[in-house]
Amino acid sequence: MYQSEMCKPQNRGILLCMQGTITIVGLCIAYWLDFGLSFVSGPVQWRFPISFQAFFAIALVLQTLPLPETPRYLIEKGRVTEASQILARLEMDVETAIDDDEVVFQRRQIETSLELESAGGPFRYSELLKGGRFRISGGFINYYAPVVYANTMNLSRNLSLILGGCTSLTYLAASFIPLWTVEKYGRRALLMFSAAGLCLCFSMVSILLSIGTRSTAYAATAFVFIFQIFLGVGWLPIPWFYPSEVTTTRIRSRGQAVGGFVNW
Repeated sequence: MYQSEMCKPQNRGILLCMQGTITIVGLCIAYWLDFGLSFVSGPVQWRFPISFQAFFAIALVLQTLPLPETPRYLIEKGRVTEASQILARLEMDVETAIDDDEVVFQRRQIETSLELESAGGPFRYSELLKGGRFRISGGFINYYAPVVYANTMNLSRNLSLILGGCTSLTYLAASFIPLWTVEKYGRRALLMFSAAGLCLCFSMVSILLSIGTRSTAYAATAFVFIFQIFLGVGWLPIPWFYPSEVTTTRIRSRGQAVGGFVNW
């Protein structure tokens, strides 16, 4: 939501897709760290991966300290001058003043939007239930891939762990694709293409595993990798910012918060 309020419309899709890519980078780091420590005995095997997460948490805190508040929030709280200063800074031009035509235009847009929101009376959480809902989750494949490979496909422990790591790397590689396609083909087209591919992969894995031979188990493994590609193309990045673009500004912040909660 912060990015959707601070980014320029022409850059919003790409920047928000990059957020998904960075998330998968963290997933890959975590997985391969766990894989390496799976060969180590003693408390360090589980203590170091847990404590290592603090490094990224601290880095995230330090990165957020210099971030400004969004102009929309500032105007909503009556801090119009501060909002104008932030809008001027977002123009990426040191000569842009708070009375610049573009800054004034954007500020008035936000003010008009807030006036329309308040016209509907106090916010009610029941408003979040007026739209349709649809959810696809591939998290279990990322988290439990080695278990699926070992128990369902009868692969060895080490091979299952390696394939699990390669699954996350495939996911990472696929997450770069939307950077070039999200603005060219649009959000809806990518979601539909991704969902169709996910359904195909699930169907093929079910059919192949029902046969129960070694060769079909390897073929099912291949479709798990293809699943990650389809997931990275559409359903990884787009659900994070699609609600902020299709919901009214009145429910955007609450809807985005609830959406993030449900996703995790």
